[in-house]
Amino acid sequence: MIATLRDTKTKRMEEFNRFMTCMQEAVQIFKREKNKMPIQIAQKYSLSIEDVYKWYNQVNITASVSISKKAIDCVVKTLKKMNLVRDEDIKNFNNTYEFK
Repeated sequence: MIATLRDTKTKRMEEFNRFMTCMQEAVQIFKREKNKMPIQIAQKYSLSIEDVYKWYNQVNITASVSISKKAIDCVVKTLKKMNLVRDEDIKNFNNTYEFK
């Protein structure tokens, strides 16, 4: 999940669009390379191949231009629980925008 201030997104729209294009390509490679990805992940992070295959077959990684309200609510709840945001800060998290 990636978040940004509205004015930053507006000023750097071209970079955001290029980034999202790269992310979408990376997600497609991740999904297409069903045999290679789990092995690379297991080796890189010193995990058992069985655990990685189990995770890989359950995870759904996407590159989307928007974030669901449910996902934002979950993040905000976690940030509140960790005392990283105040109630008055939360109103700023409720507006979501697409990078289109």
